[in-house]
Amino acid sequence: MLVNGKEMPGLTAAQVLAMIKPEEIERVDVQTLPSVRHASSGVDGVIDLIVRRKVKSNTSGQLNAGIGSAGSHLMGVLNQLLGKAWSLTLNTGNLIGYSRMGTRIELIRNEQDTISLTEKGWSIGGYLSGGFTVARSTPNHQLDFGAWGYYNTIRNSTKGTLSSSTTVQEAKMREENTSYLVGGSYSYSGRRNLKINLTSYGTFIPLYREYSRDAISAKSEQGILGYMCDVDAAWRILRQLTLESGGNYRYSRFLASQRISAQTVALERRATVFTSIDYSPWTKLGLTVGGHYAYNAVMPLADEWHHPHSFLLDAAVALRFSYRNTLTLQYSRSNEAPSYGQLTPQSSYPSIFLCVAGNPDLQHGLLQQGELTWSYFTTWHYVRLSAYYKHVEDPVAQVTTLTANALQAQYTNIDASTLVGGDAWLTLKFFHGDLTLQLGGGMQQTTLSFGERKGKGLEWYCSFNGTYSFSKHWLLTLFGTYQSPRVRLEGRESLYWNSNLSLYRSFLEDKLRLAISGDNLFTYPMRVAQTIVSNDFSYSKQTDYYNMGARLLLVWRFEIKSLQHEQGAAKDVYNRGL
Repeated sequence: MLVNGKEMPGLTAAQVLAMIKPEEIERVDVQTLPSVRHASSGVDGVIDLIVRRKVKSNTSGQLNAGIGSAGSHLMGVLNQLLGKAWSLTLNTGNLIGYSRMGTRIELIRNEQDTISLTEKGWSIGGYLSGGFTVARSTPNHQLDFGAWGYYNTIRNSTKGTLSSSTTVQEAKMREENTSYLVGGSYSYSGRRNLKINLTSYGTFIPLYREYSRDAISAKSEQGILGYMCDVDAAWRILRQLTLESGGNYRYSRFLASQRISAQTVALERRATVFTSIDYSPWTKLGLTVGGHYAYNAVMPLADEWHHPHSFLLDAAVALRFSYRNTLTLQYSRSNEAPSYGQLTPQSSYPSIFLCVAGNPDLQHGLLQQGELTWSYFTTWHYVRLSAYYKHVEDPVAQVTTLTANALQAQYTNIDASTLVGGDAWLTLKFFHGDLTLQLGGGMQQTTLSFGERKGKGLEWYCSFNGTYSFSKHWLLTLFGTYQSPRVRLEGRESLYWNSNLSLYRSFLEDKLRLAISGDNLFTYPMRVAQTIVSNDFSYSKQTDYYNMGARLLLVWRFEIKSLQHEQGAAKDVYNRGL
């Protein structure tokens, strides 16, 4: 997610959205097929929020807090001007969710031996983050530096009985994921429409997992240490022609730690260079052609370097029937990189029957995709329709085998993955903008293949977001989303739904909002399901989270010491680059 074309390191997507009022957004640019600039970094899509808010105070910020029976949160952002050019941004985001849970697990071996487990218990999940950014802004230069930390944890405690025993089993699971990020960026906007961006960050991500069930216990400690450096430059040669070039380098070291010492289990080096040309021969036609060369080197423990490399490209044609009506055809050929979690050789235990481990030997997949998009908007309404085709060679998937006591799953490169589908998004406004409805959804046919194994099925999703301002000070919001079970090579997993209903009362010219919120009033319980099917076994797990609840919310926007003259003031955190 970008704001005015800039990344927002240290801020989650929820914090970025919470900082910006809807009336401050001039437009939203969505790229489901990212250009070579973003694809070279492994980005699947780009959402760019174009806002027009100007700095009007020395001190400004927002506090968003809530406490409730199923979850509590605290998010805050503080912007402080330190002179005509310098500014300081502090941010924090904390979330705790808790619920009762019930799980039903079944394992059938060789179509005869059936073992089932029914459990009940509780689950607590937490997310903590915080950081700072120091920025210096002048008409031609933007410099910022910061440090941020993130902490994620989930803890489950359950009790249950096996079908073959009357003994009550007690299980506990804890996962922790901490991330530290330090770095900064520099951008220059010079003469003749030249723009240069430099970015460099270092990161450290320790991972910890602990699992115990009766006399069985297991612990896993892993870590990731790395850094990245990006550089790109854009030059508008003519009014109709823009040239952009750049590159990035990333280095990652995967560690297996023993609290005191750490052993390197894998190394990864990734480098790319890219060039893109945008050309508009006339106002109703836009052409984009780009390419990038990607080099990736991976060295697992006690092995030699693997050196996959590829030349990738993308192309797009945009036909603008009018300012409001656009048809776009895009094609992209890029790498699909494994995630850090898939590469790190860690082990997790989703259940008594299943163990999942990462794999540092994973290679990059080759992704080819095309998309046809039509968008149309008026003063009050917006419509976006798209159809797409995606094919990946050597994608990453889980492959599960049956051992003597349980199932062992590991990430591996399978043969191919194909997706064919489309989606639709609508924004409708009525009653002079007092009622806003945002609807979206999509459907795709997914096909996975690995030798004789096949995974095939239909996936779909939908979401709804409605706001109604029925008086000057009262606002009603309703949100809901549903994700069908996703197709996997050996079954399906992660059926998901949730919903929220909130009633707001505003004070102090909308600077202060108080609300009561209901979580999952219409989607109770929230369900997560998984199935794995093979010739030798079948495995199913269904977990229901009983997290219906109510929250009291407070949203406070504040500004102190208003500026008399905006000109020359440092731009705040969501106006960098304007």
